[in-house]
Amino acid sequence: MKKYAISISICLSFLTKTTVTQNLDPWIYANLPVKMNTVSLTYVAMDGNVISDPAAPLQDFNVFTNRLAAGYLRTFDFFGKLARVQLIAPFSFMSGSLKFHGKDTSGSRLGLNDFSLRLGVNIFGSPPLKPQDFRNYRQEAILGASLVVSIPLGQYYPERIINIGAHQWGFKPEIGVSLKIGQFYWETYGGVKFSTNNYEFLIHNTLKQSPIYSLQTHICHTFNNYMRIALSGTYVNGGETSINDVKQNDYIRHLRGGVSFGMSFGPFHTLVLQANTSITTNVSLDYKSISLSYLYTWF
Repeated sequence: MKKYAISISICLSFLTKTTVTQNLDPWIYANLPVKMNTVSLTYVAMDGNVISDPAAPLQDFNVFTNRLAAGYLRTFDFFGKLARVQLIAPFSFMSGSLKFHGKDTSGSRLGLNDFSLRLGVNIFGSPPLKPQDFRNYRQEAILGASLVVSIPLGQYYPERIINIGAHQWGFKPEIGVSLKIGQFYWETYGGVKFSTNNYEFLIHNTLKQSPIYSLQTHICHTFNNYMRIALSGTYVNGGETSINDVKQNDYIRHLRGGVSFGMSFGPFHTLVLQANTSITTNVSLDYKSISLSYLYTWF
C-alpha cells in the first residue's frame, strides 16, 4: 500500500493549489483511486499587478499579496466513471500602491477571496478503481471534463476600485486530455469562463465581462524516488469588460509559464513548491508568484 499511496499523494500535490486569476494546475485529469480524500494548506506570495480590474483607470499598479488557502478533494464512482469534487477557500492580505486618475495612492486589504469549486469526471481511459486495485493500473490516454465554479464569497466593497472578491459568479466548463508514456506525463486542457454581471461596481454601475478563453499545457516527469517536476504554460484570451454597456477596450491576451516540484514524505504526506510568472501580457495581470503546499491523503 505504501508504494502506490506515495505516488497518489504526489499526483494530488499538483491538484490542490490556491486559485489565482490564471493558475497553472497539472494533473487535473490524472487517474486516482475512488473514495480518496486529500486536504491541503497552501501559502502563496504574489508580487505585481495581481487583481486589478481591467475596467479600472489605474496606472503603475503594484501590490504584494500573501495568500493562505485550505483545500479538500474527494474522489468517487459516478456511474462507472472516476469523478472528483474539489473545494478551495483562500484568504489574503494585500498591500501596495497605484495611480488613480493620475494621483498616487496606497492601501491594503485583508479578507476572504472567492471560493473555487471544481466538479470533474474522467470520461474515457480512467476506470474508477478501488485502492487495492490501483497499484496494478497503468495509465495511458485519458479524456476528461470539468466544471469550475467561482463562488463570490470574497471581500467586496462597492465604493472601492480595488477588492479581493470579484462580486460575480463564474462558471468555466472545461475539457482535457492526458497521456502517460513511461515516466513522462503530458496534459492539455482548455475552457471558457462565463461571469455574471456585477450590479454594484462603484456603487451604482453595472460591470459586464465577455467570456474568457484559456488553454493550458503541462509536461511532467516522475523520478524513481517519488519526486515529480512539471513545466507548465497557459494562454488566456478574451474577457473584455463594459460599464453600463460602454466597452472598455481591455481585451486580455496573457501568457504565463511556471514550474512545479513535488516530493512525498511517507505514504500520505507531500510538499509542493511552485513558481510562475507572466511571459507576455497586454493589460494587467503582470505578476510573479511562488507557493508552498502541504497535503495529507487518506482513504
